[in-house]
Amino acid sequence: LRGMFEQRLGDPRWRLKGDLDYVSDQNYLREFKRGLGGFSDSRDNLFSLFGRDINERDRYRTSQVMLTRDWDRVSVALGGRYDQDPDLGNGNHPYSSDSLPQRLPEADVYLHRGALFEGLPLEVQASAQSVYFHRRNGTQGARHDVHPQVVLPVNGKYGSVISSVGLRQTVYDTERRESLPGDGGDSSGESRTLPDYNIAASTEVARVYRVESAPLALTAENVGQSRWTGIRHALQPRVEYNNLPLLDQSDNPRYDGDDRIGARNELVYSITNVFTRKREMVRMKANDEGVAEPDLGTDYLEFLRVKLQSGYDIREANRDDELDTYERRPVLDYRAEVQYFPVAWLAWHSITAWSPYTGDMTQHDHGLSLIDTNRGQLTLGYNWRSKLAEYNRKRDYDINALYLRGEASVWGPWSVGGEYRVDIENGTDLERVFDIIYTHQCFKLIGRTTVDREEERYEFLVVLPGLSD
Repeated sequence: LRGMFEQRLGDPRWRLKGDLDYVSDQNYLREFKRGLGGFSDSRDNLFSLFGRDINERDRYRTSQVMLTRDWDRVSVALGGRYDQDPDLGNGNHPYSSDSLPQRLPEADVYLHRGALFEGLPLEVQASAQSVYFHRRNGTQGARHDVHPQVVLPVNGKYGSVISSVGLRQTVYDTERRESLPGDGGDSSGESRTLPDYNIAASTEVARVYRVESAPLALTAENVGQSRWTGIRHALQPRVEYNNLPLLDQSDNPRYDGDDRIGARNELVYSITNVFTRKREMVRMKANDEGVAEPDLGTDYLEFLRVKLQSGYDIREANRDDELDTYERRPVLDYRAEVQYFPVAWLAWHSITAWSPYTGDMTQHDHGLSLIDTNRGQLTLGYNWRSKLAEYNRKRDYDINALYLRGEASVWGPWSVGGEYRVDIENGTDLERVFDIIYTHQCFKLIGRTTVDREEERYEFLVVLPGLSD
């Protein structure tokens, strides 16, 4: 059972939202992934209709209802949530062993960022939450959390600096203490006080370069002709510092990830280059008398973006434990990201990361797309991750995959499409998809064959424009 609803209640600022997601057993979502009733397609449809997502296939199923109200600077949400563990029942673990915490009920209040007092540069934002966790097994009780932050934005001629100081205060009202394996501690903790600090500074310097070329003659023969007249290069440095102190929270109840907030003391710095071109083009435009005549138009395109990023982990630099096994590596990977759109029919995206300690690459994500609005589209991509064994990150194996996807017109209303993904590291296919497509003015017919590691699947789809994507 899977569905969503959303309803306005009289005043349009009051909204009632609901999600339903329940499954019979742990194997159903693995066996029925495709088709209108399958997991993948129905998940995509719900997201396109409601803008909300459901959990991944291997996670707990979540059903919830929420009543929300928005004011100018304050938002309130009241609701409840039920998480289902598909591994319970159906000959697996008994329902009596269920230890999932259920958020019944929950109240959230948000104060959106705005001026603290009129005339002062200080701003304030805050969030508060009160939730009761019901459990069949394990610690049970309520958690009340308040997190105000004071923000100081400084915008000047040479850039901007935004700093914030916050204080998270958490109080536990525990009714039953019954720690489960993996919780740590004895759930005897009653409160938590956790300060946080953030500061980000950025600026931009730019220069416009003129491109010398022959002017375009305004004639009917030159319609569609264009030339670049200028390139703007913007340089955007940014530095950000985040600090969350180390606080022992092991004795607090463990209901979800918010009960164990990890420490951070990290500096991240980046520099982004943005290139924008200015173009003139001869086009036909109606004059005041309604007669079409050649005219000179101007447009702009951000055709290249190059971002370089790294950082420094101060906690890692001061670490004293497990030094015999893992040496300190506080400098974050050097990361380069490139987005390139030279012409309307070509696009390139690339991410590369390099470790300053091993001298090796740790990540590659590259994709090249060829686009033709009349003939189709083709994308070739590559994904790679290196095997890692470090104190704060580990990966037991390399990821090395190549993919090719596209669609091409063959004849008249007929076209073909598909996707091929291969695991280069192990020499095995990950997925092969082949489509035969017939496009009519009123409908589209698709015959699809899919072969992956788990199954071979044949589908026939009827797509009605305006009713389905």
